[in-house]
Amino acid sequence: MGYTIKQKIEICLKADSNPNMTQSDLANWAMKEFGSEKPPSQTTISRILSSKNDIIASKDSDFQLVRRRKQANPMLRKILTEWITQAIWENIPITTPIIQSTANAIWTRLPKNETDGNGVFNQKWGSHFIKKLNINITGNDEDIRNNWGFKLNKVWKLDEKIELKQYLNSLIVQEGYLPQDIFVIDEFQLFYSLPLDQIFDVSSIDVGLQQSSQNTEYSLTILLGCNIDGSEKLSPLIVGKYDKFDISKSSNSIFQNLSNDLSQQQLMNKLTEAYNIIYKSNINKWITSSIFQNYLITLDHKLKNSSRKLLILLDDSSSHRIINLKFNNLKLIYFKNETNHKNPYNTNYSGVKFDYLPMNFGIIEEFKILYRLQQYLEMINLQRNNSRKSKIDSNNFEFKVHDVSPSLEVLSETDYHIPMIKVIEWITRAWHSLTQERIFHSWKRTNLFNLKIWENNDSIIKLNGSLQSFDEMKSYRKLKEVMSYLNVVIPWEIDELIGLVNERGKVTLNYASIEEIIGSCLSELNETDELDNENDFDEEHEDDHDHDVDQGDEQQQWINELNSINSLNNKHKLSSNDQWNNNKKKIHLSPTLSTLSTATPINNVFDYSLNLQNQYPTPNQTTATTLNSNTTNQFQYFNDQDMIKVLSRVLEYSSNNILKLSQSTIDDLTYNLRIVQQRNRQ
Repeated sequence: MGYTIKQKIEICLKADSNPNMTQSDLANWAMKEFGSEKPPSQTTISRILSSKNDIIASKDSDFQLVRRRKQANPMLRKILTEWITQAIWENIPITTPIIQSTANAIWTRLPKNETDGNGVFNQKWGSHFIKKLNINITGNDEDIRNNWGFKLNKVWKLDEKIELKQYLNSLIVQEGYLPQDIFVIDEFQLFYSLPLDQIFDVSSIDVGLQQSSQNTEYSLTILLGCNIDGSEKLSPLIVGKYDKFDISKSSNSIFQNLSNDLSQQQLMNKLTEAYNIIYKSNINKWITSSIFQNYLITLDHKLKNSSRKLLILLDDSSSHRIINLKFNNLKLIYFKNETNHKNPYNTNYSGVKFDYLPMNFGIIEEFKILYRLQQYLEMINLQRNNSRKSKIDSNNFEFKVHDVSPSLEVLSETDYHIPMIKVIEWITRAWHSLTQERIFHSWKRTNLFNLKIWENNDSIIKLNGSLQSFDEMKSYRKLKEVMSYLNVVIPWEIDELIGLVNERGKVTLNYASIEEIIGSCLSELNETDELDNENDFDEEHEDDHDHDVDQGDEQQQWINELNSINSLNNKHKLSSNDQWNNNKKKIHLSPTLSTLSTATPINNVFDYSLNLQNQYPTPNQTTATTLNSNTTNQFQYFNDQDMIKVLSRVLEYSSNNILKLSQSTIDDLTYNLRIVQQRNRQ
């Protein structure tokens, strides 16, 4: 007789908690644990582990099943569940006739390959469907009594902060929650391949306008969670558009010998194993309530053997409105979702913080800074690899004017496309690099908890001491410094980059249409397009983006790249001729610095300056100091000639509608061209 879903979950959890156990060991453990006459076969264990993520996310109602029977119209059931969840949270009555008619409306909108039958759903089907959902969002009378008289789906509003703080303190005393047991969860959008040169059309992303398909093509929704003292971080939940993508550019050894022919399920399992993330996909790149509920169920099951209970703070956005709020080891506290107020283009915006979620007090911003830092480093390295003419002989440090160009080749828009597997690596690295001090500081700023409750907690004592010297602007300054080394036509301002309106505003629909729900549940059908695009990109830049390093060296590589940038400053906001004439006398040339070979702890990544000249022997500067004024002028003359050609070409492309630029951008480029031309005539 086969194992039940509950027993399969136990096998998966045992494998997770004991990674050194072989499948043979697991089989023998299962035989003893469940009283089997003989151990399950290696094929059985392998099949269970291959579906590990889905099995652990199984609902309690499936526990007694040996295997889940394949149901007709699975996509319709998924969409209908999402719609019913929204309706119940909005207190809309749900009757069997309404379910029947809504099911038919969904069936007619689905692709043919996602439908079964003739689209007619009888009363028995509707009644059985609603019963199987096991709806419970308020809790029974006992649940409400144990919750200090509040329903489980109580949403705390902005004007209830005093009562909210009393409620939280009562829960902490009653349940004995420690700082390590209280978590916050929130999600946001990330435009992961955002061009770092505003010469390309990024206006709709920057000012919160409706996105074109081209702009939204390279965006993700990311959910993050962490506890008060930052000692634990939940596995990131990432939702993208494609269910499969190219993995050939992964730097993780797990993917080195794998082909792109992996099934979607195999790829997801490998991603979880390699990066400890959960990846899902749908056309809209939304976290649906079903995805979120499965995420929580997985967490709940993993806590079973530890007898540990967690308190989770979150807002009531549509993705968090799940159909059953009763968990064995989790308790959810909902805050009113006020994300839309943080959009300055919203008429209700007044520049005031409207929420209490710690994520919005520095955690998400720090994550984005760490992600963009990696993106800039990647593009700087790519730009340098494309501009080999700027190489300098590091042995004798003799400079020849025709060998040196202070301006690096401006990257094209396609250069900014980043393979998805690399994006996942950067997300993982950025999340792991967030310090405990940053997280604890963000929690303190919310003033939600009376931290004196845990004044004797070792972790809190240590963090309070660390905050005395905590520099919350360190990563901000580091990113600002790194940004100046990428040669672009129109650079980003750092505040614009990390505060993109369309990244701050997540999906906040309280009630979505059937069409929107269908889009959030269907996976992209043409995932081969993404694979083709990535393969084209990889072939074009194989040397530039292919970093075959061991997993253990990934973080050190990032640190080394960060600290290897030289001191040539390539800013591109042109000043007047008078200022230029004063500055050009100070021009000097520096040899390109090599990569640091010493290992650096990841937590100290921001302790190092980009200018590392003092860490190297001072080169013989005789040649550089004896460069006469004619040589310097000749050097600048050729540089100006190159810049004039580039600016003229960009303006020509704009006039021929090859490049779509705003009028203000065209005016800026025209002004810069005029300045360079005047300077070149002198």
